[in-house]
Amino acid sequence: MFATMSDVNRDRALSATVWFLLTKTPPWDPVEWRPRIGCDISFEDAGKIIGLLRQFTADWPIYTFIETLVDSATGSAYRDNFKRGQRAEIARQLEELVAEEFPNDRFIRHDGYKIVSAAQLNRLKESKETVPQAALAADAEVIDIPSGATLYGPDGHKRLLLFFAENFPDCRIELTDVFATEDRVALEGTWRWYDTDPLPLASGALPSMRRSGELRCCFVYQIRNGKIVSIHHYYDMMTMMEQLGLVPATGQTKE
Repeated sequence: MFATMSDVNRDRALSATVWFLLTKTPPWDPVEWRPRIGCDISFEDAGKIIGLLRQFTADWPIYTFIETLVDSATGSAYRDNFKRGQRAEIARQLEELVAEEFPNDRFIRHDGYKIVSAAQLNRLKESKETVPQAALAADAEVIDIPSGATLYGPDGHKRLLLFFAENFPDCRIELTDVFATEDRVALEGTWRWYDTDPLPLASGALPSMRRSGELRCCFVYQIRNGKIVSIHHYYDMMTMMEQLGLVPATGQTKE
């Protein structure tokens, strides 16, 4: 049925079909949409949706629905709809889809959608990596803007990730928005953690006064010749220090 349609009409029809499988509601009926919650779907629904995504012409709806699938399989609302093995199988099928569909010579021609899709798939795999190490150029510049630290290449990026993974072992990053241009990709997200162990500092360990916290963050990637050549990390250092108990909260004085 879809094969006889024009590219635009086919994508519209496919989008409506995928939307119905996700929400069990016709496209013209109102739906209470809650970002990052996902939809109440089954493993069988996910397989049908992935099959339909292979038929799209445009790249952006493919990524949009990949994100919704991952939200549905990992979010607290519907995560129990899937067994661990089923999430692994969805990740495998989506990896094949991403390799086949991105980049798209008719739309975004760099690897931006491939890279942000890898970040989404890492959520299915319960990995803390926001980007696969292999995607970085050997001389990629990695700048942690709040601290001013600059590192280089995959090893430098891994050192930065290890710092956060070792000091915040329970941390998770939830992506909330993605934007791509011809040579850049921006990821916006929320970093959440809950840790009670002492925080090691150069001057000695901070006593066990840590608690749960969350922090808005942004990652900006520049891409050249299929590789990431720069990454800029943005977050509010003062808010982070307040939540760790290193400085008084805004509006409070230190006793």
